[in-house]
Parts: sequence; structure tokens; C-alpha cells
Amino acid sequence: MNFIVVGYFTRGTFYEDYAQTLVKSLNKYNVPYHIEGVENLGDWYKNVNYKPTFIKRMMNKFSDMNIVYVDCDAEFLGYPKLFEKIESDIAVHLFDKSHFNKKFEGFEVLSGTIFLRNTDETHKLVEKWEEQCKRKPRQWDQKSLEQILNGVFYNLPEEYCKIYNVRYGTKNPIIIHMQASRRVRKQKGRILKSELREPLPQVLSKSTPLPKH
Repeated sequence: MNFIVVGYFTRGTFYEDYAQTLVKSLNKYNVPYHIEGVENLGDWYKNVNYKPTFIKRMMNKFSDMNIVYVDCDAEFLGYPKLFEKIESDIAVHLFDKSHFNKKFEGFEVLSGTIFLRNTDETHKLVEKWEEQCKRKPRQWDQKSLEQILNGVFYNLPEEYCKIYNVRYGTKNPIIIHMQASRRVRKQKGRILKSELREPLPQVLSKSTPLPKH
């Protein structure tokens, strides 16, 4: 199986600005992709907890391909060769908190980059994740995913889920994340509007030209 990168952004919000950067980087490295604009559900938790529902739909849409989900604030800095080789059903990065600050201890699963082999078992896993998000609607999707994985996953190298301002760890990332959610938290949950003069198309794929800004 080949793979396709998928993701979504809330239309009319500053996530749309990040999505433009993501798509430009995917085009630069000739990575296949399908990125969608979705309606703002009105609440940050609702928007992020839509993730497993979106992934399930993408797995059905691209049933003959493995799925690589990335948050729309991601940027590719190289071609992700590893996604051609992973044999596990699901792969995420287990982040060492001490890489952010030496005073911190422990690890946490990051859901900014997720590899999913398009199998029946993976479908069942995503459905469990979706149900967990519904059961705990005020819990971040990332925490719900960590709970249902229970430590069973392929650990992506940090190069594939690098937080942009983490000083320690890898210096040569393939996928970097800009942590847009921090801006939302600083705004006390308010999602800022897009600054693009012309909105992005609702669906962006390899053949979709970007508006000139």
C-alpha cells in the first residue's frame, strides 16, 4: 500500500492560514494529500475531538491506501520515507516531556502525526477512539487516544512529530508542528479569524491550485 496524508482545518479561522503552509510543503516534497476545510463546530474541544471521525471517513474514502493524519499546523521539511516502511497498525510519537523542559518527567502520546495501516483492526481501533471522545467530550482527543492505545503502538521518531520550540531532541525534523492550540488557550478558547484575503478551497488535493496571497 501507498500512503496519503490527510488533515482538516476549520474554515474561516486562523487554522486556514496554517493549512496553506502545510499544503505548500506537501507540494514541495511531492507528498500525496487530501486536506479538507470543515465548519467550525463552535468549540475547540468539539473541533479537535472530530479527529477520529474524520480519520475514519478518510480510511473509507481511501480504502486502498494507508493513512497519515497530520494536524493542519504541521509543515513538512522533507519527504517522509518512513511511512513507506511501517508495518504496525498504528504509529504515534511518545513525547519525552524532559525535551520541553528538563524539570519535567514522563511521557505522553502526541496525536499531531498519526500513521494508520488501513486494516480492519485499525478501523476498530479508530472507532474505539471515536467512542472515547464522545464519552469524554471535554477531554483532548490526544488523551483519549493514549487511553485506548494503552501503550500498544509503533513509536514514531521525534523527527516525524517535532514541536517547533522544543530545544532538546532532534535538530533535523521531517514534520514540524507549530502548536496552534496554544494560541487558542491564550485566547481562553476563542478561535481567531483567518488573515487570508481569499479563503482556501474546501478540499485541497494534489491537483488543487492554491489561491495567490
